[in-house]
Amino acid sequence: MLAFPGFVPLPTVQQLLARATEPKRLWVVDAADHRFSDRLPAFDTTLLEATAWVREHVEERGGHL
Repeated sequence: MLAFPGFVPLPTVQQLLARATEPKRLWVVDAADHRFSDRLPAFDTTLLEATAWVREHVEERGGHL
């Protein structure tokens, strides 16, 4: 696994997420670099999905996370 300064390894993110309360969800786009240069369409799709999910859950909580 490549490590970039300022980026957290996926296993660490998964461990942190396991301890978080609901609602929670993790999206991962497997890419060659942190700019998603080889997976921009997948990144765009995932970003739209994540944004919709956050909006849905904010609305469920009366506008608060």
